[in-house]
Amino acid sequence: MYFIDRDYDNNENIPDSIYVTSSYSIENNYFTNSAIKRILIGVIGISEENEYDNLDFKVVYNHITSRRDKIIEEIIYANAWYSLQIKKSKQGIEHIQMSNLKEYSTIKNICQIEVLEKLVKNSLEIKESEINKEIENLRLNPVSKIRGKYFTQALTPVFRDVFQDAGKKCNRKYFSKKRKIHANLYDIISELSAYADTPPELISYIRERLSV
Repeated sequence: MYFIDRDYDNNENIPDSIYVTSSYSIENNYFTNSAIKRILIGVIGISEENEYDNLDFKVVYNHITSRRDKIIEEIIYANAWYSLQIKKSKQGIEHIQMSNLKEYSTIKNICQIEVLEKLVKNSLEIKESEINKEIENLRLNPVSKIRGKYFTQALTPVFRDVFQDAGKKCNRKYFSKKRKIHANLYDIISELSAYADTPPELISYIRERLSV
């Protein structure tokens, strides 16, 4: 079995023997609403179904999802430009070096083409109308379509802050009482991956491969 991230590549010629993620990358599956709920249940032991946990659950869940949605707004313009550069370069022979746009902290709140062009030498010409159209496309399912590494970079500190807050004896920001957490705070990504969504396409792929 072989797995590759969809990214912004044209994957039409990938054989059926290779699984291509339904979202931009596997990391995107860590930050869906359902995955976040499972994380809170598994790591902190609270559930929206439990009347004693319900208020804390809502506070923490709303905090994380609202922070995620704010991050989307902070980076959606630059991400749209990034994806168009990748897609257009794949259509020709140009190789665009995008390493300067790999960090969330770099692209945060950029909303001007000129700023992005200064960061990426020899970038392809992208019109404002093209960016607006790509933003519309990303908004159809931003958690799935936006570059997953941006989410891991921006949201890992958010989860670490929540987990640390849960274990405090006093002066907690999100919890009404101290909670026992089950997480390695030094490897948050591994913790998140354990509760990620499993796309139905992946389940079908695995079943098909195992039956061969």
